[in-house]
Amino acid sequence: MTDAPTEEEVLDLRQMKVDSIDSIKNINDRIRTVVEGGRSLKIANPDRRDFLCPGLQVNTNVRVDGNAGDFCFIGNRGIQFEVHGDAGIGCGQAQQAGSIVIHRSVGPAFGSFCQGGWLAAYGNADTRCAAGLKGGEVIVRGNVGPQAGFRMQGGLLVIGGSAGPGLGSGLQAGTIFIRGDVDSIDESLEEIRMKESDRFKLGLLMLKAGIKAAGKDFRGYRRVPT
Repeated sequence: MTDAPTEEEVLDLRQMKVDSIDSIKNINDRIRTVVEGGRSLKIANPDRRDFLCPGLQVNTNVRVDGNAGDFCFIGNRGIQFEVHGDAGIGCGQAQQAGSIVIHRSVGPAFGSFCQGGWLAAYGNADTRCAAGLKGGEVIVRGNVGPQAGFRMQGGLLVIGGSAGPGLGSGLQAGTIFIRGDVDSIDESLEEIRMKESDRFKLGLLMLKAGIKAAGKDFRGYRRVPT
């Protein structure tokens, strides 16, 4: 993660009351105060809390030491998140800019409706990864579940492992790159001829996401022109 302040504040969620919607709001208000004050933040012991860090619009680093819950890090612009754990449903939904790196696995709808920036999961992703993707890049080092790339409208989905059935179901635009096997792929998609520029771009994405892989190992799919 780059271009971020060096001063860091630590927020330990086990020391904060989190048994109601109001308390989650208080936690997020505290997070917003820290990052909008120009400081980076380390969140300790998230213990699968849901709805953390929504709608932040500044450029700073947020490190999460532990597992995040459902619908965390949604609708952000400019934040660089790094999660040393896994994440639940809807991680990174509607991201506009910035980055999210999950060091383990993610639940359903990872990066869905993302508009910009990039997201990476070093483990596996559950069903409908990158559903409705509009822009930006979603990268999964491991396997993805059924209907990855469901109704994509743009952007890139990169899969380092294999994919479950229905890959690219309802895809309108955008590109899917995959290295492993596919259970089944939507009949509206066709394999593209990989150009050197495609391989180069994939290599840069892997490097940016800290994943060791070569662009030449991937196949690409796009919607059949009508």
